Parts: sequence; C-alpha cells; structure tokens
Amino acid sequence: MSNLYVVARLRPSTLQEFNENPKHYMTIRENEIILINSGEIGTFPLDHIFGSVDQTNTDNDSQASIYHHIGKPAVDSVKDGYNCSLFAYGMTGTGKTHTIFGSEEDPGLIPRICEALLNHIKVNQNVHTKYELKISFVEIYNEKIHDLLNSTKEQSSLRIREHPDDGPYVEGLMKATLTDVETLRSIIDKSIKNRTTAPNHNHEKSSRSHVICTLYYHEERSGNDFPRTINSKLCLIDLAGSERVHSLNDNKRFNEGRKINLSLSCLSTVIGKLAERNSIFSNDSELAAHSSQSTLNSTRSSLHSSTHHSSSFHIPYRNSKLTWLLRDSLGGNAHTTMIATISPSYKYYNETLNTLRYAQQAKLIKNVPKVNEDSCTTYIKQLLNEISTLKQRLYEKDYCTVGRYLDHTKTLNKRKTLLRKSSSEGSVQDNAFSNNMNECLDFKERTLQCESAKYQKDNIDTLTTSYAKCVQPFQTQNSDDKIVKLFPEI
Repeated sequence: MSNLYVVARLRPSTLQEFNENPKHYMTIRENEIILINSGEIGTFPLDHIFGSVDQTNTDNDSQASIYHHIGKPAVDSVKDGYNCSLFAYGMTGTGKTHTIFGSEEDPGLIPRICEALLNHIKVNQNVHTKYELKISFVEIYNEKIHDLLNSTKEQSSLRIREHPDDGPYVEGLMKATLTDVETLRSIIDKSIKNRTTAPNHNHEKSSRSHVICTLYYHEERSGNDFPRTINSKLCLIDLAGSERVHSLNDNKRFNEGRKINLSLSCLSTVIGKLAERNSIFSNDSELAAHSSQSTLNSTRSSLHSSTHHSSSFHIPYRNSKLTWLLRDSLGGNAHTTMIATISPSYKYYNETLNTLRYAQQAKLIKNVPKVNEDSCTTYIKQLLNEISTLKQRLYEKDYCTVGRYLDHTKTLNKRKTLLRKSSSEGSVQDNAFSNNMNECLDFKERTLQCESAKYQKDNIDTLTTSYAKCVQPFQTQNSDDKIVKLFPEI
C-alpha cells in the first residue's frame, strides 16, 4: 500500500497582489505552509512545495523542476507496469492548466511525460520487444462526458461502464496512437481547442470543465528472456477550479459554476471518507500492535464493531462522473500524486485554506498499486516459483543426500550406470527402487536441459507431475539406507 503523494504549487503573485498582501500572511518553512489570519495560525505539512512567497526561488517552481520531481517517477512506474495518476486541484486562476498542459514555449506535464515515453520506446524497441502508446482526452462538462479527440461526431454524452478487472471506463472513447512528437502536439492542440472555456473575473480562458488525459502503455517482450506483457496507464487530470457562483452574472456561467462546484464537492466528500476509513483501519492496527493479549481479549467486542464499521464504510464514488472515473486514483490500483495549486493573494484566503485542508486529508488516503501484467504471464511465473520452492525443499531434506550430487552431468551418467548394474544383480524390491531412482535422475537431467530453453506451460505441467512421482519413493522409511547401498562411494 502507498499513501497519496501530495505537493503544493504556489503561483507567482502580481505586483498588486504582493503590495496588497499583509506581511507574514503566508510563510513556507521547508515542506510546511503556515497561514496566519486574525491571530489564527494554520500549519499544513505536505510532501513538497513548489514556489516561494517572496518569489526568490524561481528554479524550484519551473515546469522542468515539477516534471523531474513528480513526472519522471510516474514515467518510471508506468514502464514497470504500474498505473499512475497526477491531478491538479485548486481554485480557478491558480495554475492548474499551466501545470498539466503548459504552453508551446514552456510545456507542462502531459507533453513532457509523453516525450519521455516516446524516447524510451525509440531507444528500446527491437525484434524481441514491441511497444504501443495511445492517448485519449475526456471532458466532463455539466456532468456530461465528451470525447475531445472525436469532434467530427455529434457531441452526445458518452457513458461510463464497469470492467470486472480494469474498473470504470468510458464507452466508445477514441484512443489515438502516439508515434512521434509532431503527432503528440497536434493531438494536444486539438484537445485544447475542443475544450470548453470562458472568461471570468480571474482568467480570460477559464476552464469550464474537467479534463482527463489518459496514456495507455503496452509492452510485449519475447525472445530468450522470459516473455512478459504489461498494460499500464497514466492519468493526468486538470480539474476545473472552484468559484464563487454568486459573482457570476450570466445564467450559463452560473449553471456551469454550480455543476463544477457540485462535482468538486463530491470529490472532497470522497477524499474525506477515504481519509476517515483509512484512519479507522490505522487505529485498529496500532491497537492490535501495542496492546497486550489480555487487553485485546477485553476489547475484542469493541474492536470487532469498529472493524465491521470500517469494512462497511461506503465511499460515494458514483455521486459524480468525476469521482467515478477517478476511483482507481483514489484508494485503488494506482500511484497517485495530488498537486494543490494555491494563490498568493490574501483576497482568496478562504479558498487557499480549503485547498490545503483537502490536501492534508488526501495524504491519509492509501492506494493499493499492483503490476498490470498479462494473466498468463503471471500464472506461468507462479508455476515457476512453485517448482523452484519444491525443488529447494527437496534439497533441504535429509533423505535427499543424492540431490546434492544431481547438479553435474558426469555424476548423473555415473549413477545411471550403477543403477543399471544394481538392477541386474539385486532383488525385486531393489529393482523397483532402482527404477524409481533412474526416473528421478532422468527427470533432473531433463530439468537441466529445460532451464536453458524457453519455459512453456505444457512443459511445466509435465515436469511438475514427473517431479511429484519421482519424489514419492524418497519419502519412505529407510530411504537413506537404500541410497547408501546403491552408492557406497557417497
């Protein structure tokens, strides 16, 4: 399990904002943001903070710095087969779209991550390794889902479906294949052009919708190495900013703002519920670890009721299209990073305070990321591990003294000769034992040959069956005496 990684990005302040802000309204100390308002002090520890109050540390706030700190680790995780999510959360006008998309002169996370994956594919692709990288853009506008890459069709709302293994997905979504940087730029430009924006009191092109960009990474290896197929994905989410709807005079803008705030409210509820649930599980673990056995017995009923309460905890993912699609990112199968974008202006103190509170709650959420491998590949690995474990157990047994000598081909051939001689001169009982020993030696020889070849499922099943059959004679009483009788030189 892994906790959400939560960072904050403080956008640069304008000269007017810098002059209007009271002194010491906001202070950054290492990885803590301290807010002071009318004597009230709020301290918010985070995993990392980009930007500075006095604008002296501009290198820390660069797009390149943000990519190297949170984008590059996400790329490495995706290449290893893990799902990842990066989402920007904050009020409107705090730099969420700039962080996720950027500009042509100063690209954000999406173009930098895509270029890194394309370079990785270009360098490592060969006859035995095949790659495929696809991208999709989804817009959630007024609780309706639109495909930003499919502008030719009528923009009817798409539906969310549930896959038994992969979770929620958008039905009929177009996925474009990325082959080079030029294709990437045209796709990003198309998605930005089709996105719904409108001017407001904070921004000339304020985002009026949530956008989810998903990268689908496919890698298939063959050849001499163990065959491997992974299918991972990386989601980059640019959330629309919360607004004060009473300041919106236009009726259309008012409805948009109301829908945006409603979905963000659902997101906040999900974050709060997940944080509360994980807190309950954490308290149970601490109680079990630090309490004596007598204390545990006396509190068994209360502990059981608390555990039952946490296990039946309902997380309202389906209250919003946004939270439904982000189910894996929040408490699911993904490494997730939250970027809390905040304003340096004292005028938006309440919005900044709410954003930092949600960021602190998000730090308590625990995800369960796993490698997304092909099920057949995983099953073969399990079989190989099981055979390896059984072989190790066989070597560790006292009655398997002969096993220590089966690693060399010369010893195998020598003992086969001894077995044939013993079979022609010995009793019927010894002959039966010699035949079983001969089968065991033949099995070991075939195993040594198979270790240098490509593992196939049928071969593994055959070897496992033969292995169980050959091991059985050694589990009888006085097997060591028979081995010594057959091999007096041991």
